[in-house]
Amino acid sequence: MKLIDRMFHLRAAYREVFQQKDGSMSRAQELVLTDLCRLARIHDSAFTRDLGGRVDSHAMVYREGRREPILRILNYLHLSDADLIQAQERIKAEERNDG
Repeated sequence: MKLIDRMFHLRAAYREVFQQKDGSMSRAQELVLTDLCRLARIHDSAFTRDLGGRVDSHAMVYREGRREPILRILNYLHLSDADLIQAQERIKAEERNDG
């Protein structure tokens, strides 16, 4: 399966799980997505300092890793066909430049 086809299928799967056919969300879908956003702390900065006031890079990496799955879900829910095609074109250009 081509990458672009896989991306279209993934987007459809994410939308099937997290959205109604008309693009709206059921109360349960909204509740789960809101809970995941809260758990991942997507509205909080990943920037962290330790008790001594120094930047805590380990905690920052942990927080970013925690945010990544929900950001992927949100991204797939909002991707348009044009976004997917543009992403495919960028990937093709990078492959041509690397190869």
